[in-house]
Amino acid sequence: MNYMYLYFTKRISNKFFSTTAILNKHFSPDNIFSPLNKVKFQECSNIDHRWTYNADHLMKIRQAAVLVPLCIVDPADYSLENVQIPLIPSSSILFIRRTKFLFRNSGDISFPGGIFEIDKDQSLKDTALRETLEEVGLNPDRIDLWSELNPFPSRDLKTLITPFVGFVSGGFINESQLKLCETEVEQAIFVPIRDLCNPNNIAHTQYKIAGKMTYSLPIYFVKPPKNNHNKFIDIKSKSLEDSKIRIWGLTAIILHHVLKILLPPSVYGYKIPLIPKIETITNI
Repeated sequence: MNYMYLYFTKRISNKFFSTTAILNKHFSPDNIFSPLNKVKFQECSNIDHRWTYNADHLMKIRQAAVLVPLCIVDPADYSLENVQIPLIPSSSILFIRRTKFLFRNSGDISFPGGIFEIDKDQSLKDTALRETLEEVGLNPDRIDLWSELNPFPSRDLKTLITPFVGFVSGGFINESQLKLCETEVEQAIFVPIRDLCNPNNIAHTQYKIAGKMTYSLPIYFVKPPKNNHNKFIDIKSKSLEDSKIRIWGLTAIILHHVLKILLPPSVYGYKIPLIPKIETITNI
């Protein structure tokens, strides 16, 4: 018998389960959705720059709001890849995939949300909750709002989007509890937070203004879990690998900021690289 082999196998095994236990602790719902993290988000609220709503202002720039739904998914409902035994309830974020028939953002992965409607909403918080109810059927009574984050401008600078972070209370959540708006939402996608923090799933994309590279933004490639009814809740992507969803654009920016607040740098330490401007040399 090769005792040296058994010795190293035991050491590797102990190290593996020790690392798994540490990861499970970091990503456990008790840790991620703790009262302390809720306070951290509340401290990040941009109280001084909340917008007032009047006709003159709304004529200049459109207001919109999205909800970042933090939730707990029962591992018994899904066959989670790359999650080691023992399984724990999955700390996840709910995303939606827009239908292909929409004029804007068709087929994109995004958070529930939409445009502020002056005849329906008293505030942007109302917008986020109303749109979430309309798009995925989540009742506002189930959403414990944690924070209103700083608004982000759209790429064309015509819309200002305010993210709200909320925890979906009432225990585990699954697809059967949702009612999707068929004209706007094609899929609801629960993505484990641990997968969003995996460095192998994060890249960056470069944007140009006037033909010059000026800034870079994060982009996430993750393969959502397969549920026990053998329905894949993912989409085909031509980037990196097939059958992975691509989270990019404004949704990725908001996600990056949420993860930075939610987790310590030792768990989510991704930093957006600074890409220097590329000057074209013509006189050679």
